Amino acid sequence: MGCASIFKHLVVGLCTVVVCYQTTNVALAYQRAGTLINSKSTTRILGKTVVETHQTFISNDGTRIARYTNGGQKIEINHLTKHSGVQYIYDATDGNGWLKLETPGIDSGIQALTMFDRKVQQSRGNSTYVGESRVAGLICKKYTFTGGFSWCTWQRENLKRDKRMPVSITLSSRWDLPKGDFSEEIVQSVQFDTAIDERKFSPPAEVMKRPVFDPTNEKNNPTNAWCKAETKKTGVNPCEDDQVGEDDEEAWDVE
Repeated sequence: MGCASIFKHLVVGLCTVVVCYQTTNVALAYQRAGTLINSKSTTRILGKTVVETHQTFISNDGTRIARYTNGGQKIEINHLTKHSGVQYIYDATDGNGWLKLETPGIDSGIQALTMFDRKVQQSRGNSTYVGESRVAGLICKKYTFTGGFSWCTWQRENLKRDKRMPVSITLSSRWDLPKGDFSEEIVQSVQFDTAIDERKFSPPAEVMKRPVFDPTNEKNNPTNAWCKAETKKTGVNPCEDDQVGEDDEEAWDVE
């Protein structure tokens, strides 16, 4: 649930994009209005603690979302439309450079999250509201789940009139694990309607021109190689699943 809550504040809401122009002595920089969220995450797994800082940029219309970790050591940039999207990922620690991937659009992303939430509720029961708190100067509602999940979510008011992104922000989330391990993220500050440099939402130009990476077509992909070998041996591809279960159909029936 922690992953869904974090992701939820990244993909819900629509508005009109605002573009500003600022002239400097060096170059003409393009800006658009949006929200800047500064947060810190702490993860302790098998006794090892990792602390990371994050900057999340969200355009007011929800079509541009970027998350920079540890000053740009890891970067995730999403270019979204209503029905489709492209994600650009960079991780300085893996040596692969930039990847260009297909990702759900705004509407299908919301549906995917709704389906995930329903699956979690089926396995863990409904969340429990435990009161209000204040994080980063904003009032949020606190919830808990069985299994050590807890989070606190801020909700934008007047949603019928105010369609700016994000409509909600998970200001804190925590997952308590056995033997004292845990994973948590806490928002340090939020700046609404601030001018964001357009370059924060853009990978290098040559990366944008690349075709979308499809791991199923990767010759060296071990899973893909196994699927082909089994198909050749048995005449049936074990990796194809054309059947949609009843639970999946219900989950995608979003009201």
